[in-house]
Amino acid sequence: MSMVPYEQIADEAWARLERAANERSDPHRLCAFASLGQTGDPDVRYLILRGAERGSARLWFHTDRRSAKAATLRSNPRVALVSYDANSEIQLRVKGSVRLHEDDGITRRHWEQLGVAVRLGYESPAPPGAPTPHADPRMDEIRENVAEGRNDEGLANLMVIVVDVESIDWLQLGEPAHRRAVMRVGEAWIAQPIQP
Repeated sequence: MSMVPYEQIADEAWARLERAANERSDPHRLCAFASLGQTGDPDVRYLILRGAERGSARLWFHTDRRSAKAATLRSNPRVALVSYDANSEIQLRVKGSVRLHEDDGITRRHWEQLGVAVRLGYESPAPPGAPTPHADPRMDEIRENVAEGRNDEGLANLMVIVVDVESIDWLQLGEPAHRRAVMRVGEAWIAQPIQP
């Protein structure tokens, strides 16, 4: 891929995020999502990008409200995430703060868009990170309920993470030099060149 001109970087960055939220195979869909843990140490995990919208400067992710990451995000809303496309050699780093949605209209709308396999995970009686020495004997019943449209039990465990994006750091590797820029929400997403 040729180097993206600076004046097109903001449009390209948001287009990549919006596409990744809708295309399962897009490399920017899987994001390393970092926050500060409850002990003050950095904590990072992979999350799937579920939505992106330039107009509101927001990204959406899901998690189980019983998870350790949910408690972490409740105590400190500052986050950073990174994704990388090896084919184009483009890295996107995002900084922002989160708002958490539990048991509300936003959560319900996201729940209705989830497939059977994802819903099954939220219906597990054990919270994320709990040991599972054997298969959950309720899985056959849960699968049947999902197939028949009776599977809202897991909705109570779904948390929607809304990231209010403050900045996007773009890095494209290339010859003769890499291209790096930072865009900020208060600056109309104009890419400001930075020397890598």
